[in-house]
Amino acid sequence: MTQIVKKISDYIFIAGIAAVVTASCGTQRSNNASTGKNYRVEGRVLTTDSSVRIFWPGTVLSTGFTGTTLGAKLFDESGRNSFAVIVDDSLHKVIRLLKGTNEYVLAKELSDTKHVVKLHKLTDWFDGESQLVNFIYPANAKPTAPKENKKWKFEFYGNSITVGAGMFSRKDSLNWPGTATHNYYSYGAVAARRLNASARFIASSGIGLMVSWGNLIMPDIYNLTNPADSSSTWDFSSYQPDVVVINLMQNDHSLIGDKENAQFIRRFGNEAPSADTIIQRYADFVSKIRTHYPNAYILCCLGSMGAVRPGSPFPGYIQKAVTLLNDSRIGTHFFKPIKSNDHPNRFEHEEMADELVAALEKILGKN
Repeated sequence: MTQIVKKISDYIFIAGIAAVVTASCGTQRSNNASTGKNYRVEGRVLTTDSSVRIFWPGTVLSTGFTGTTLGAKLFDESGRNSFAVIVDDSLHKVIRLLKGTNEYVLAKELSDTKHVVKLHKLTDWFDGESQLVNFIYPANAKPTAPKENKKWKFEFYGNSITVGAGMFSRKDSLNWPGTATHNYYSYGAVAARRLNASARFIASSGIGLMVSWGNLIMPDIYNLTNPADSSSTWDFSSYQPDVVVINLMQNDHSLIGDKENAQFIRRFGNEAPSADTIIQRYADFVSKIRTHYPNAYILCCLGSMGAVRPGSPFPGYIQKAVTLLNDSRIGTHFFKPIKSNDHPNRFEHEEMADELVAALEKILGKN
């Protein structure tokens, strides 16, 4: 494949993971989510003359067909990505991609009727780029691109909590799905399904608004199609959400007090930012989102880890930033903190989804 992108860095270190970024492909045709002849894509992707390039967690590729089996030819640059296979709106299985181009059986022994099968990316963007080369249909499949029938459009900006990282542990062998990161069961994806909404996830484990565990902060990548390519600017007009959910600052909370951390020193030098600076930086980021989405409701969230525990000043920072913006269509929601020091597990994500659905129903009821 021909190298066509400018790499932000050769190695990105986030939460102890070293990811080699070597995104490449053929001639790019579009940076919009697309409907092909036989498939639909939901998410920020790049389409080429030979494939659909996939980056962000929560990207969904779906196809309709008649028959008992379905396969797919997929490329993965690292062999670290996992996808959920959804058959007729039910989770069928999880597949872990091998490095390179390979063919996979997505479903077999189905009833010989019409089906809709979806591939839902579960893992982080820095686990490497994946590509859909093509779906592999049975004879007389009559493949089609499923029609969009969602009532609402959501977009999420977040960190590992929003990605769904650390949700599962190998220690629980009976429930191990083959990946610790599972965006399909994340609070945002669950809430979107309950409310019949499409959802896009501009999320990255370890990322912060002002400082991250890696070199990139959210303002560096929020406007990109491919987060490993600083030139791949996203066309915000192609997808205008009804609600934008921002759940950032957990990693800022963890790092702003750690003056020995290399990323703290890189971003702040020897002195932590003041409360006023934190508030203004948060307000500035929300203002950028408002510029791109003038009609959306923006819900500024935090949680459900240490940044929302008693004594944390960060809910107050966010509330003050929202007050400063003086916009009736910007609000806040702070999730109930989980008890452990780990990432939320599947059941805790379900509880977060309960909270988010209740908040969104009030917002959407006013639309």
